[in-house]
Order: sequence, then structure tokens, then C-alpha cells
Amino acid sequence: MITISSGKPTRTGSSYFPVYDDDIAATSLLDKNYDRIIEAELQSRCRNLALWPSPRTSALIREWFEIRFYDLMDDLSREELKYLEVDEAFAKQIRHTL
Repeated sequence: MITISSGKPTRTGSSYFPVYDDDIAATSLLDKNYDRIIEAELQSRCRNLALWPSPRTSALIREWFEIRFYDLMDDLSREELKYLEVDEAFAKQIRHTL
């Protein structure tokens, strides 16, 4: 998943990507889909197509929006969400590490 922010705290969009291995793969997905993402963001902000930038490029999405990649999404349509119980010693170790 990526979040897209225009710098205004009132509006953040999200686009969901297939599973990717690293930031390089995520960036590649962004480069292949930038036009669709820009159009979706513009559609939610400005309905007047004459005001939309042309040409739209992968550089434009980086210039106009703050892009963040997140790999902490669970696709509940494919698998059931599972909870893992941990003992207190392990939980304490995790808290210390974080």
C-alpha cells in the first residue's frame, strides 16, 4: 500500500499494490501506475479536466505528492487473520527492541 498526501492534513489517499519484495519493487509499481494514481487523486480534488496537468509523468507524482510505502497490510480476502499469543518474556524483549 502507498499513501499519497498533498501536504494538506485534511486529505490523504491510498493506493493498494500487489505484494512487493522491497522498495525498489514498490517504486517500479508506482512508475507503472503513476498515471492512474494521479488521475484518481485529481478526480477527488478537481472535476475540471482542463485544469489537470499535462503531461502527467512519474516525476510529477513525486513532485506534487508525498509518497509512502507500507508493507504492513493484511489481505483478509485471501486468508483469515490469525493472532499469535506470546509469553510475557518475549513481549518484554520486543518492547525493549522497539
